[in-house]
Amino acid sequence: MRELTADFTTRAFHGTTPDAAFVDGLVQVYEKRRARGDSHKQALKESLSIVLAAPGFLYFAEPAQPGMADLHAEKTLAEQVDRMLASPKSRAC
Repeated sequence: MRELTADFTTRAFHGTTPDAAFVDGLVQVYEKRRARGDSHKQALKESLSIVLAAPGFLYFAEPAQPGMADLHAEKTLAEQVDRMLASPKSRAC
């Protein structure tokens, strides 16, 4: 379960490896939900929804290019979504 959660989180965070404590917390949420009687699917949904609400998923900071002002380091959420939807990968679905 931890490996699946860590892999999903890394992908959601645009390739950035999450802190081990964050992943451990997600696994704990999953395990608590299962202990309460939730199905695997429901417990997984609960823990992974935390990832989708995390700043690492919602905001993507591009590395600054050497010698250039960091004017575009912060993109608005709308710009990020627009870029994601326009990418060839999103059209393949």
